Amino acid sequence: MSDFFDKLSKQGKALWESAVSTASDLAESAKDTANDLIDQGKDKAEELKLKGQQKDLFLKLGELVFNEVVSGEEADKESVIDELKDVAASLLALDEKRAAALAAKEAVEETVEETFEEAEETVEEAVEDAADTIDEIKDSIEEAIESVEDKAEEATITCPVCGVVLPAGTKVCPVCGVELS
Repeated sequence: MSDFFDKLSKQGKALWESAVSTASDLAESAKDTANDLIDQGKDKAEELKLKGQQKDLFLKLGELVFNEVVSGEEADKESVIDELKDVAASLLALDEKRAAALAAKEAVEETVEETFEEAEETVEEAVEDAADTIDEIKDSIEEAIESVEDKAEEATITCPVCGVVLPAGTKVCPVCGVELS
């Protein structure tokens, strides 16, 4: 009987380990997905493009100022400055996008961690409940066995002469012939 309960206990432990492993895999998968969303190559490519435009505009602005100083004629720097403002605004927007993505990643990680903890608690409670149920079943079986043994003892008599155990109500011992009361 104890083999049955040992086997049941091992199955409960295996269930627990499987649940923890599954929850861990799910958490890792969610984390990887969040990281994939953040690590998009498009953002880096856009940043490089904007920084290249910024560099070109700074060179163009410097050239205009240089030519103005050399030639003495006033150049139209306003259009270059407007373009630089547009590039700077795009770079700021890209930084804001990255900050939002980082905040989203942190929120996902927090949610995954909370979900994992809740799943772990749920599984622990289920295993504890199963162990309690197993203990109750074991106690019930032991009580039933004791009851059957008690009734078996009540249902027999022992011959006072030869010691043979006989069913209750037997009038004569079939082994030694003594009359039983």
